[in-house]
Amino acid sequence: MQLSLDEIELNFYNSVKEINIGTSVVFMEADTENPEAAGFYHHEKVDGKYRISLDEALFERPYSLIATIAHELLHVKLLGEKKLEENDEMLTDFTTVFFGFGIFNANTSFQFYNQSDRWGYNNLGYMKTDEWAYALALYAFVRNEDEPEWKQYLNRTIKSDFDKCIRYMVDNENEMFNFENE
Repeated sequence: MQLSLDEIELNFYNSVKEINIGTSVVFMEADTENPEAAGFYHHEKVDGKYRISLDEALFERPYSLIATIAHELLHVKLLGEKKLEENDEMLTDFTTVFFGFGIFNANTSFQFYNQSDRWGYNNLGYMKTDEWAYALALYAFVRNEDEPEWKQYLNRTIKSDFDKCIRYMVDNENEMFNFENE
């Protein structure tokens, strides 16, 4: 990303409070600026440094940690370096693809979990799984990678949608970037 790590300050916060109610433990989100966010980019520099804050809960989910760090560092790149005037979360997510982090962000955009006492899912980021598949397919397509080696690391859902998208792009290559008026 061509960022100077000397210009970035990384902080951590804990957004989850554990409350033991005798027979079970209840998790409640703490009061934060945005309790659903896994990380924050603080728009003002302090002592010449861009500030990023990450939720400590990410330490238990390494892929989510990488995805969140990539997203927040791209805020530094896009907003901090004044490449964008206004924040655009979707564009920030999309840009992770072109800096090599798209697999992490795509795979963490929807995660199902099944534990002995509960099941559910987590969402991370602003793009949906089909949007990630399209973004990754477009990235592969412009690089002339019909079957990129990195595709093996995509989760099943993303990989299936990726295959559909890349196949469409390859099969309709002549129309993909044809902007001529007819």
